[in-house]
Amino acid sequence: MINLNGRRGPRNLHPEKVTLVDWKQTVRRIWGYLDTDRRKLLIVFGLTLFTTLATIVGNRVNGIVVDQFITKGRLRELFIVSGLLAGMYFLSSIFTYFQTSITTKVAQRTSAAIRHDLFAKMQRLPMRYFDTHDNGDIMSRLTNDVDNINTALMQTFVQLYTGIISVVGMGIAMLLLSPLLTGIVVLASVATFFYSRTAARITQKAFTIQQQELGSLNTQIEENVSGKQLVQLSDHQQDTIDRFNETNARYTAAAYRAQLFSGVIGPFNNMTNN
Repeated sequence: MINLNGRRGPRNLHPEKVTLVDWKQTVRRIWGYLDTDRRKLLIVFGLTLFTTLATIVGNRVNGIVVDQFITKGRLRELFIVSGLLAGMYFLSSIFTYFQTSITTKVAQRTSAAIRHDLFAKMQRLPMRYFDTHDNGDIMSRLTNDVDNINTALMQTFVQLYTGIISVVGMGIAMLLLSPLLTGIVVLASVATFFYSRTAARITQKAFTIQQQELGSLNTQIEENVSGKQLVQLSDHQQDTIDRFNETNARYTAAAYRAQLFSGVIGPFNNMTNN
């Protein structure tokens, strides 16, 4: 996924470098960076297990409270159970804080290591590489692409683990309550899955174009800042502004499409959940 060995010229925008050919190999490489933090990740998974189970148990207990205590006026038991729930949720909030803190530190350390290796790789590349590649595209890989990895590490691992626990726990609880309603939820979930998968493909292409346009924009900025005196001496200020506005407009349009497509997934899933 991070590769500084492309051979195409700057105007091709290196489509081969943004295509994930072997995602398993990419995951293994990222997992290798996490080697020294695996104990911390185990702690995060343990904290996540508790917070997720607390949510599942809390939802079930709330139903019992309404059915057995509130409707029947059993106030003493209601106060006891409410106090236990409050304590469980308070502890869950503390665990969530530590979970987020540890995940953030691990993600930042991993991003720093990846960025260090990328910069070290740049120092060993031949001059012809820099003659045939946009400076802005290279800068974008050291900044935006690594930031995307950082975001994925902070969110994906925890969310995936939480999702698995939630699906299993909620599925068991739902089956015990009503197999019929569980079947309806499964059908809705299948519909959501296929919609999200289709939307994700479109969104991925849109974000790829956004990153490409961002590389072009960074290149123009870098070239104009470093060559500011030449631009002024040759009286090309207006031409430079026009070219920048054109590239900026393309990037803005690409970013708008990417965010628009990705923004549709959430509302559809919320509607299905509701």
